[in-house]
Amino acid sequence: MKVLVCFKIVKDMDYVIDRDWEIANSSEFELSYVKDVISCFDESALENALRLKDSARLENVQCDITALTIGDGNYDNFVKNLFAVGISEVVQVKGCGELDFQPELVSEIIAKTSVEKFDLILLGNEDSTSNCGITGFHLANKLNVPYILSANEITYNNGELKLTKNIDDGLMFGKITGDCVVSFSNSNNPYLRFSTLRDRLKVSSKTATVVEFTDLNLSNIENNLKLVSLKRENKDLNCEMLVGNLQENVQFIMDNILNEVGK
Repeated sequence: MKVLVCFKIVKDMDYVIDRDWEIANSSEFELSYVKDVISCFDESALENALRLKDSARLENVQCDITALTIGDGNYDNFVKNLFAVGISEVVQVKGCGELDFQPELVSEIIAKTSVEKFDLILLGNEDSTSNCGITGFHLANKLNVPYILSANEITYNNGELKLTKNIDDGLMFGKITGDCVVSFSNSNNPYLRFSTLRDRLKVSSKTATVVEFTDLNLSNIENNLKLVSLKRENKDLNCEMLVGNLQENVQFIMDNILNEVGK
């Protein structure tokens, strides 16, 4: 079984200082001091791929995982960690320029880079910067395979791929019977496992396979989206302490909170 996991390296926006958010609409927006991280839903996809590999190994089924990222940064630390935790191969596509708001081009790069046949392609529902949320749809369409959105967990059990999917009123359980693209959202396994120093030393000579964008011979897809401004989401909460009995509290909610929502 061969699995491809797509991941994106982004800035951890929780560490952007207030002053930089205040000038986010200008060309002075500075993020060089902010640490790089794997986008959260992509991290879920990576960890679930590794758990899939673990469950397949219990049934003596080989599972090879390739991790693919697109970007020009120095990702050596991420690459070493991925090899150390059990990723078989890491591919980095360079020379693509800015892709934050180009999901169709991103999906075409992934499709073109995935020359090798994969049984399963995993990725996050969306990244934590552009939040387009449609790359998986484009990719599945280009590959002409089904697309499963908002997966929660995937395992190998009794010779079958078992999948848990988030739906509006709970979870849906099913199995995968053919090639498909699966994206992860809020997962039971949201964090990538840690690697030990010994694990890192074992893979110290491994490096990512670099693919140049110009070598992919892609058609020129014009991007009609342009970044106009950036602003931080206001997450301040206004709380009201309910101190009365149940009937009084329900009446307070009806009179105050629900009326505001209706407006």
